[in-house]
Amino acid sequence: MEFANQGSSIYHQIHAVYARSLDGTLLYISGRHGKETEEAWPAIMAEVEGQRNMPLHGHLDRQERALAVANMWEPLPKLSSIAKSWSNGKRIGTIRPLEKESPVHNNLGIRELQRPSEQQIVGILMDAPEDSEVKAEFQDWFVFLLLHETRLNSADISATVGRSEKLAREVTHIFEDKLRNIATDDQWESGGGRVLFEQQAQHFIARNRTIEFCLPAFPCKSSNLQKVTGIDPDRSEESALWRLDSFVKHIEQIYEPGAKVLVVSDGHVFSDCIGVEDDIVDRYSEALAEINQSIIEQQNGVKRVEFYSLHDLFFSNKEICNRFKPGFVEDVIIHHPLDRPVADGAEICRKVLIAGCRIERAALRSQIDKKDASILALYRGFARFMLEDLSSHERTSGLTKSKAKKLSSNVAFEMISRNQAYSNMIELLFPCHIRISIHAHKNNGPKFGIQLLSNKECRSVESLEGISQRNLTDLLHIPTPWHNTACQIQNDPTLYIIKSNIVREALRSKRYEGEWIPAVKGHGGFFSLRTVNELGPQAGQIHRLIQEESQPAWKEEPIAADDADSKLASRDPKQEVQRGEGYLLYIYTCFQKFVGSFWTGAQLQCEQARALFH
Repeated sequence: MEFANQGSSIYHQIHAVYARSLDGTLLYISGRHGKETEEAWPAIMAEVEGQRNMPLHGHLDRQERALAVANMWEPLPKLSSIAKSWSNGKRIGTIRPLEKESPVHNNLGIRELQRPSEQQIVGILMDAPEDSEVKAEFQDWFVFLLLHETRLNSADISATVGRSEKLAREVTHIFEDKLRNIATDDQWESGGGRVLFEQQAQHFIARNRTIEFCLPAFPCKSSNLQKVTGIDPDRSEESALWRLDSFVKHIEQIYEPGAKVLVVSDGHVFSDCIGVEDDIVDRYSEALAEINQSIIEQQNGVKRVEFYSLHDLFFSNKEICNRFKPGFVEDVIIHHPLDRPVADGAEICRKVLIAGCRIERAALRSQIDKKDASILALYRGFARFMLEDLSSHERTSGLTKSKAKKLSSNVAFEMISRNQAYSNMIELLFPCHIRISIHAHKNNGPKFGIQLLSNKECRSVESLEGISQRNLTDLLHIPTPWHNTACQIQNDPTLYIIKSNIVREALRSKRYEGEWIPAVKGHGGFFSLRTVNELGPQAGQIHRLIQEESQPAWKEEPIAADDADSKLASRDPKQEVQRGEGYLLYIYTCFQKFVGSFWTGAQLQCEQARALFH
């Protein structure tokens, strides 16, 4: 069961997003009522044709036509019945005219735009926005943003069905083999996830287009210095980017147009909730871009991973930026559980997100209060995670245990609410993209969980003693670079993903020695450790005793039977005890290392077996 996605925001009023040719032919459609809209398309186009001469309104330019589909209910029985089922038989209201003097139409409307240099029209079929907390000017601007920026893939189909299906299966196999995470209750096979993934890949392949994946990730480093070593990305982020690059490269080997991963950073979505200042999020993103650029240069200039921020999504287009006024969202309330300073630009982005795609907070609270087992487990798990993450933050300093728990619960609620709004925004702007996630989804769609860190090159561990493997199937997310740090041990090619305090404890214990290797341009920093011999100063003595015993004196000077007792008697008892202790310690150490190695291997085999059977 998932958290509630109820609300009256602009997102919740949109039934479908589509692209059509200039003559009205439907090229692409998506949305929660996309199928129904496609069935009613002839009726919709007939209504649009009847309003070609409708006057333009307000500030809209000649390329944009704002159309309200009049008399939808009775004159068009098919569309009317569909619309009634969309609204559960209730009239949602009337579509708000663009200007006060404009006529009022029925509640279902279309907004369309022919983008510059495109021979197609992008449209949105939607109800009248009801959200009284959002200004009408913002509603117009937000829909204009969607018409401009929604990334549709409406090119004509150019590949044969057989070829595109075969390639889609091969791409799906690469995803399975190289990136997919296997959840505890995985439904990749049983829930139709594989089939959906193939269909989404085939959508791009049939049009001979680059396959595009959308990944919300790489927000910023945790504020908890027990987990991380600082605010900049380190070798673990670098390893994750190389893994994404490698995944795309494998697709290029079988499909010439290749693929691309669009990383949409959620740093400014949650930064104020996790105790990280907005300028630190920007610094993290800039350093991450440097690492990615270094990878691009090492891959002959091929760019396989791209980054987007909230600001990029909302304000990268000059015309959209010029039409926006901060006053549009001045009344939007953003809850800040940690009560920390925020940057104006980032706060405006958060307000745009919340105003356009928010869920109803009361519905979410009601769902939690009903104590549904699965929902309550997710909520409490999130609260525990935030309690740990904020444990060393100055905002929690001096709080009693009960107050700290209450604060973490408030943060968890706010983050769940924002995460759903963020997911809604991604759905609107990236309707064609294959959505991948660092969370442990069941993989039945529309999101597919991935392991951002390679199991072959990296190991997420809880301790350096015996290198114990961490459980990778928790409800919240698979271990990520931004909640950990990177550690390498001499003569071991594995990159260990670990909490920074575990490394510091290992250094203090004298079992390891080493240092932090700072980041250089294009490469992340990491801990470099060397093991200190477990036998300490006795190692040399034990080695010497063993060498002595490997070439005993009696081989060179045979002992006569009658001299045996005297020879044995001449040995120093104290030296014999030391020699015996040395043997025992040496044998014990060898045995300990063998058992540790065997146990670690057994754990890995169990993890692999469990993954196969899930």
